[in-house]
Amino acid sequence: MLMRDTSLKQFWNQHADLFRDAWRVWETHHDDIAGRLDPLLYNPQLRCAVEASWKQPAKPSTSHSNPAKP
Repeated sequence: MLMRDTSLKQFWNQHADLFRDAWRVWETHHDDIAGRLDPLLYNPQLRCAVEASWKQPAKPSTSHSNPAKP
């Protein structure tokens, strides 16, 4: 498991009900949004980091390189 600052965990715990309710509303009104968002709209560094985290969720990212640059 990734180690995170204690304040981050406290934040998520304090607002868990709010996030849960917001997510429920989001799913109700934006069920098909993932199919409409083009990954090319995202910053290349962010896109690369997200794709890497999906492949290996337990591995922290240490790379800050820009994949758009050769």
